[in-house]
Amino acid sequence: MSTTESTDTQPLGLGSSGELGPLPARWYCVSADGMATLCKDQEDAQANARHCDIAWPKGAPHRAVLLGDVTADTELLRAALVLQLSAPPAYVASGGRAQLLNAPFGTWRCEALSGAAAPMQRAMGPQVCRRTLFGHPFASAVTEGAGAQKRAAGPVDAAGQPVAPLDLGWLLAPLFVAVRLWFEAFAMRSPGRAMFAQRLVAENEGAVSAGMLLRRYAALIGPFVIASWLAAATIRFAPRLEAAASGAAALAMILIYGAASLAVLRGRAPFHDRAGGARVVSTRA
Repeated sequence: MSTTESTDTQPLGLGSSGELGPLPARWYCVSADGMATLCKDQEDAQANARHCDIAWPKGAPHRAVLLGDVTADTELLRAALVLQLSAPPAYVASGGRAQLLNAPFGTWRCEALSGAAAPMQRAMGPQVCRRTLFGHPFASAVTEGAGAQKRAAGPVDAAGQPVAPLDLGWLLAPLFVAVRLWFEAFAMRSPGRAMFAQRLVAENEGAVSAGMLLRRYAALIGPFVIASWLAAATIRFAPRLEAAASGAAALAMILIYGAASLAVLRGRAPFHDRAGGARVVSTRA
């Protein structure tokens, strides 16, 4: 058959990502001209890279590279884009009650609440600040002071009236886990790991299972939930111990999660990775 003839047969590999979902990342030995060899794991890819530099010097340098499905990153960008673009309509429809204060894009513009005041009073007095995307507001708050003393006095709605911020309370930890599981379940990187070119894989370099994810994140938020519950219970039954209970909970968090951070810096798996049987690997060459 001529190469110019059309065919309804799908070429091998095309469309498989869309039909099966994002594929798990695998380690490869990649030459300078782009030739890739599938390897067993990271150590195997690094060993192959050293061997190929000697055996095939014209293709050097060879690198150990973790290659993954681009669908994962595309979906992450789509999710961020949808969230950002939906913020202005939600703000307008709710009269300013629904706000996305920590959106990745947008510009703040502040103006004095009292236009009749003197210039110094307008600069130092209360101001209403609105954050916009292409001129459409999606967040607003009142600030007081100026310079280093400038501080937020609280969010306001579109009419400038104070609104109570949404307090998730004890739902914050489960929602945090749910969002993280959503990223991992579709073989995507969390925003933090995407920023630092990292990916979560099983200890055998394969894809992480649902059980691994549940164990990992249960171990991750377990200390936070327990310490928060103990502090809240102590404050409820002995209000005079509020400062001591809050301080003890904060100290426990610093010690536990600080130790996990030190383990990562030393190249060791933190406690929640060991509990889930997973590890974070770099996708850089």
